[in-house]
Amino acid sequence: MKKTVLQWIFQSTIWCYLCLSSSVFANGQETDMTSNWDEVQKDTLSILADPDNWGQYGCGELLHVLFPGLIIYATTNNEKMVGSLMAMYQTAMQICPVPERRNFYTELKNVVIDIPPAPNVFMPFLLVESDRPIVAEATIDFAMMAGRVEDGLIPVEQLFGFLSDGLAANPGALYGGLIFLGDPRVVRIIWGYRYQLSDEEISEAARSRTVYPTVDAFDFWLRWAEDLATQGETESGRFGSVVSAMAMIIRDDSVNSFSKANRRFGYVHSKDKAVIEMETFETYTRKEYGGSILDRLYALERVEAPPKLTSDVILRFGYEPKAPFSQQYRDAYDAQ
Repeated sequence: MKKTVLQWIFQSTIWCYLCLSSSVFANGQETDMTSNWDEVQKDTLSILADPDNWGQYGCGELLHVLFPGLIIYATTNNEKMVGSLMAMYQTAMQICPVPERRNFYTELKNVVIDIPPAPNVFMPFLLVESDRPIVAEATIDFAMMAGRVEDGLIPVEQLFGFLSDGLAANPGALYGGLIFLGDPRVVRIIWGYRYQLSDEEISEAARSRTVYPTVDAFDFWLRWAEDLATQGETESGRFGSVVSAMAMIIRDDSVNSFSKANRRFGYVHSKDKAVIEMETFETYTRKEYGGSILDRLYALERVEAPPKLTSDVILRFGYEPKAPFSQQYRDAYDAQ
């Protein structure tokens, strides 16, 4: 009986909510749909209010409750649900493997992307989740879906607030997501916070990259590496993580260009369908952008302790490293 109810909740949620979010109802169907959605909400809230019984549920069953629960919270902003949703997601994390949680996030996002702004739906993934790819993706999705284009940087400021207030379970991944938004305005907001991150958190941020590299995201890591070099930290773990962030970006063979661009935060739900995700000002080929920063990379290569990962970055931009071969990071050549 338990499994039947949970499956019914899950299967009914998407159908009911998408119908309710539509402005077109035919032949009195609105009443039936509303009634069905009301039943889903009632059963979901009942299970959420009974944490003593959560232990009897498996991973899939918990996710079947969280799915409608998050949509209810996102659309009603019922603050009384926050504690239960966060606690249930924490419980789900203990028994649900990472691939299951990643699939769950993707399925949920695919629903909310087609409905009005519902930023609250991302809260468990931003504040409770520890998996780096989920947190970084949720950071970017929150920024792009959480408000309206006319709200400007408000979603980014909210995300930075989660970070600076110590609310995120994986602050490094959230910080990395903000960096890889690649927007110069975001970079200015978050630049000073880098001193607050631990070595482990910097490593998480460095590995939170996206497939859309921008000049400002790459330059963020380059400036950070230069800053650490000036402070004599070229042999520190954090310096290695920062340089590795640049290496991971440029090692991706699909990265053929770098752009200077501003994000259109909130564009997903803009009423003006002509609004696009990014306003691009300039675009450079991989070789062109590498050439524009080559002197800075050579300066970094000179002071980096062997094996020099900066040599790998230089090579993958299409230029020859200057460090002796024996001091260069060898994987660059092994890959050729």
